[in-house]
Amino acid sequence: YYIRKVNKLYSTKKSMRLLVLTGFSSGLGEAIHQLLISKNSQDELIFFGRKTGKSKKNISYFHADFSDKECQWLNNLVIDDKIQEIVLINNAGVILPIGKLSEFNIDEVERNIYINFVSPIKLIVKLAKLSYRLKIINISSGAADNPIHCWAPYCAAKSGMKSFLNVVELEDGISIFNVDPGVLDTNMQEEIRNHSQKCKNLEYFVGLKEDQKLRKASDAANEIYRDYIQ
Repeated sequence: YYIRKVNKLYSTKKSMRLLVLTGFSSGLGEAIHQLLISKNSQDELIFFGRKTGKSKKNISYFHADFSDKECQWLNNLVIDDKIQEIVLINNAGVILPIGKLSEFNIDEVERNIYINFVSPIKLIVKLAKLSYRLKIINISSGAADNPIHCWAPYCAAKSGMKSFLNVVELEDGISIFNVDPGVLDTNMQEEIRNHSQKCKNLEYFVGLKEDQKLRKASDAANEIYRDYIQ
């Protein structure tokens, strides 16, 4: 899979980390969530998603609506002052609306931009204020670099996030990893197939499913964990 990364030199000494994952409820986020629960007993874990889990010891769950313009879910975010590094896995995202420009509902477009772009930026800004060492693993997409018919809001949001992080990476103490996990067999792909009747790329995505060429979310999660988190 395509990776764009910037290497910053950090001490190899083990530090107390906080791992923050957004969009843990389904798809790739759910697969990463399961890995973090099973493998990271020494780290503090925070999960943001549309559903909640049972918080315990080093694990905290927050119900988060990323379409909320006020980002009320951020108000309760407090971290231990012993945390020396925060690792954010920026995964939450939506593909809809899919369609031609004249067909868009502006409220759906705004919701897409808030979930994929505005709210993650608000979270990143807050985390930067809480720790002088911030590592961001941004789950990106080929849509960040390529125009895809009927995907204007999604492409714009993904491209905007990548551009934002390209600037953020110039700051000291911040490490950025933009990761495109490939085309995964998730609910998002099902939405693409169900809403792309008028789009030029429908046959391509249907073919990936029929030919069993979609990647398993668990495989992508294992690679991301191995290469960027553990």
